[in-house]
Amino acid sequence: MLKDLTSSQVTEWLAYDELDPVGKWRDELMIASLESLIVNIVRQLYPPKGRKPEFTSPNEFMIKWGEIADQKPEPKVQSPEEMAQALRGLAAVMGTRDKIEKK
Repeated sequence: MLKDLTSSQVTEWLAYDELDPVGKWRDELMIASLESLIVNIVRQLYPPKGRKPEFTSPNEFMIKWGEIADQKPEPKVQSPEEMAQALRGLAAVMGTRDKIEKK
C-alpha cells in the first residue's frame, strides 16, 4: 500500500495522525484516561480524613514499555516466624488449628 502512495499523501496521513492519532498508543491513552477518571471519582467520594484528595492524570496510568523490562522486583524472603504465622492463619481458616498446636 505504501508504494502506491505519493509523497504528498504520506505527508497528509502523517499530519492527520498528529491531529487524531490511531493505533495501540491511542487505545492505551483512552484506557489510562478512564482509569484516571475512576480513581479521581473514588478519591472525591472518599477523601482521606483531614486532607484534600490528590488527583491523578492519565499519564500516571500509561504503560512505559521500555521501563518494564528493567524493573525486576526483589523476591521477598520470609523469616521462619512469618512462615509459621502464615501456616497458623491457614490452619485457623481450615479449622485445623488445634491439630497443629498440639504437635
